[in-house]
Amino acid sequence: MYATPKVETRFTSLMQHAREHQQTGKIYAYYRDDNVIHVGTLFFKKGKLCGCNYDKSTGIDAVNHLASSVIATAMFVPATPAELTDQPAMPDFEQVLQTLCKGEAVGGTENLSAVELIQAVSATVGDIFGEKMADKMKLLAQETQAARDLIRYKEACTKAVSNLVGGKRTKEILEPLFDLTQ
Repeated sequence: MYATPKVETRFTSLMQHAREHQQTGKIYAYYRDDNVIHVGTLFFKKGKLCGCNYDKSTGIDAVNHLASSVIATAMFVPATPAELTDQPAMPDFEQVLQTLCKGEAVGGTENLSAVELIQAVSATVGDIFGEKMADKMKLLAQETQAARDLIRYKEACTKAVSNLVGGKRTKEILEPLFDLTQ
């Protein structure tokens, strides 16, 4: 599958923006594998690409695996340098950008099911705020009967995350995920 222009442009523009504005944070790239949504992560410290994780691989292997994935969406979440670990032998930014933009299975606009959405929300929120928040997202899914009422689940998740970081950052974190259900 080739990249959809919207997904590829968003993904690459997040990378370029992080570099140009010397941002520190993580770009989460959500991809589908065996009908389950997973996340690959690119790490930036002051605009420099310092690492990549994909499943159990890291570094250039992770970049290559990510390039062959069907990416559904991507988002940038700020982080502190202490949260990021430099990985040895990371290729330079231009090489990574070229690898990711080959057009080899870098797209996909399939909608998430309710179960996939709950997994993606729990995994992302857990990575950012810790395992207790991931568990909270799963509990909210049960309480709101997310499989039947995603709007109520979204509202509950938004409220819980907003209590920690405010509305703007909450929107940055959750909107790309909930957009995949429409």
